[in-house]
Amino acid sequence: MEGVHLVKRMGEPDEEKYDLAIDGFFLAIGHTPNTTVFKKWITTDEYGYIITKDGKPMTNIEGVFAAGDVADPDYRQAITAAASGCKAAIEAERYLSCRVLK
Repeated sequence: MEGVHLVKRMGEPDEEKYDLAIDGFFLAIGHTPNTTVFKKWITTDEYGYIITKDGKPMTNIEGVFAAGDVADPDYRQAITAAASGCKAAIEAERYLSCRVLK
């Protein structure tokens, strides 16, 4: 990779084109958590991230767990999201096991 061609306001009367020399490229998507559909029930912060309790994947609703980018405003990486999902799955299994065994 030697560079990129950037277009600002493509198709608009004030469209501008830039050529930028770069050595590498990291594409970041999902800077806004896709949680709007849940905001009616699940507590989120001012940016839309789901608030979890005590560093665990529990939300304000018993039996509802959050993991990955929707609950992690700091790291937002696939590997941390996978680990977060694993923790949520373990907690969900524990939650269900306690209810089934009773």
